[in-house]
Amino acid sequence: MKKIVSFIVVFFALYVSASAQTSRGIYQKFSQGKGVEAVYVSPATFKLMSGLNMDLDDMAGLRLGDITADLTGLYILDTESKEVGRKIAEEVRKMVDAGKYELLVSTKDDTDDTSIYAHIDGDTVSDFVLLDISPDGVHWISIEGRIPMEAIQKMMAQE
Repeated sequence: MKKIVSFIVVFFALYVSASAQTSRGIYQKFSQGKGVEAVYVSPATFKLMSGLNMDLDDMAGLRLGDITADLTGLYILDTESKEVGRKIAEEVRKMVDAGKYELLVSTKDDTDDTSIYAHIDGDTVSDFVLLDISPDGVHWISIEGRIPMEAIQKMMAQE
């Protein structure tokens, strides 16, 4: 009986630890925290947007309307708490260190440290993660989906 209980405790601890190392896990872990602003956009919202023929081209000049049907979630966490921000950054580092995400872009200046990571599976991107650490707080964004690499390249090639 002790072995079974011990196994269950260890399994649960590993599960909780591993689940925080996904974008959804990070969002779930911190979204209800004190001093955290959280936003979630559901797959249904993206499906609705793709069917409405909305002009989504204002974001960085990219034609996002072409990929909205491929998106399954948008998660945003924003905090001015240095402690919470440190913990969010730590979870992102764990995710990257686990080999699930590749660094795409990293910028750093006197005040800001920004990195963009992607989870790439063959010719499909399933998650983009942006982590921005600045004096006014930590800003974390995850865009999930099953986005074909070809669609991303096409979107970026458009003027």
